Amino acid sequence: MDNKFTSSYNDAVLARILELRQQDLGYKAIANIMAKEYPNIPISVLGWKSKVERYLTKLGLNRSDKTSKNCQDKISNVIVREPCSNTTPSTETLKPRTGPKSVERKSDGSYIYESIIEIFEDEEVTPDSIIKAHKLSPADWEVISYKNNYWSQQTKDGKTVVLYQSKLIVKPRSFDNIAESVVLEHFTKKAETHIKPKPERINKDTNPRMLEVNICDLHLGKLAFDAVSGDTYNYKIAKERFFNLVNTEYRRAKENKVEKILFVWSNDFFNTDGINNSTTRGTIQQTALPWQNLFLEGVSMLVDAIELLSTVAPVKSFYIASNHSRQADFYALCYLQAWFRNDANVQIINNQKSRYYERYGVVLLGFSHSYYEKENNLYHLMSNECPEEWSETTYREFHLAHYHSEKVKDVGGVIYRWLPTVCGTDDYHYDKGYVGSVKRSYSFLYDKCVGLIQMNCNII
Repeated sequence: MDNKFTSSYNDAVLARILELRQQDLGYKAIANIMAKEYPNIPISVLGWKSKVERYLTKLGLNRSDKTSKNCQDKISNVIVREPCSNTTPSTETLKPRTGPKSVERKSDGSYIYESIIEIFEDEEVTPDSIIKAHKLSPADWEVISYKNNYWSQQTKDGKTVVLYQSKLIVKPRSFDNIAESVVLEHFTKKAETHIKPKPERINKDTNPRMLEVNICDLHLGKLAFDAVSGDTYNYKIAKERFFNLVNTEYRRAKENKVEKILFVWSNDFFNTDGINNSTTRGTIQQTALPWQNLFLEGVSMLVDAIELLSTVAPVKSFYIASNHSRQADFYALCYLQAWFRNDANVQIINNQKSRYYERYGVVLLGFSHSYYEKENNLYHLMSNECPEEWSETTYREFHLAHYHSEKVKDVGGVIYRWLPTVCGTDDYHYDKGYVGSVKRSYSFLYDKCVGLIQMNCNII
């Protein structure tokens, strides 16, 4: 039999059919997969089945070849030629979806990434080049193995690009102890590039106001993929959303001429706690950064946010115990306390309790993540824990988090608000059906003599 076979299919389609056949899939199973992965090709599932059967039969891969070894022995002799220009659908039509086609986490902590990647013909194929093509950092991931099926395609400028159907198995690099060089590099870079914003002179109203900027459940470091959970989220997206909110509230504080800003961030600001990429109680999380790098990235974000807000009015911040990052959030608070120790315009409250209360004129505010308390117990905490402030105030709210959705209850003279989040949906929340909430964050404007006068909704 002549092992050279010319097809009207695009090379990507041919390579995919061969790969699926190596997995011992039958014609019908292959046809169903091809119809889903290439919806732009106007072929029904039945049509795909017929074409797959004809193509594999011409290659000598008939139904009797049941094992991957039999398939591989025959496929290794097959040469797929460049398709004819007058019969091949356009490259745009057959272009696969971007990003990882699939991501799977194994019980041993390794990850399997399957995707189509591209590398130029003159570029050396190494584990580092493969891992970069999967949009991962070689510094953060260690390659266990990879397997590529490949074909060539020419770009408009004449370069030859090698396309790979790539299966990559990696595991996070082990960083049991933080290196002194990492810390030194962080502060050296911060010292070289850091420029503190200059405070602005703003004429205050006669009736003082305070702005509460509440960014809860950011989950910095969470990793989510559209193919798995219908949403894409990583530390870069989290950082972008965080500063969009901070900049919006900076402008709002200027417009309202506030005398004080209450900055609330310690509700699962980080997604993990400790060196094992897990929550405080040990639930493993997907993350793309070593824990040291993630912490340093997070505290830099907080420093920059507080310094910007403090150019408008004095900023006060504090700690709330949460379930994903109870320790990491407290360490970040200590970092902020050290950073702003000589700044008269910033007050960092080093509280160690899981809840916090703040009084502003006739306003009394309570803060909790609401993970550790039973809901029925929440309703009597404020009056018991702050009896004096309770008796001297007329407007009271308790701001809560954790559930990533909004709920409001007015019980016993206190408004209890569970606040939503701007973080993405990962596979856990998707599997549980916790989807559909509008990604948003709230800020609150208080009059010292009246109470809440304005709520601001920032939708991402």
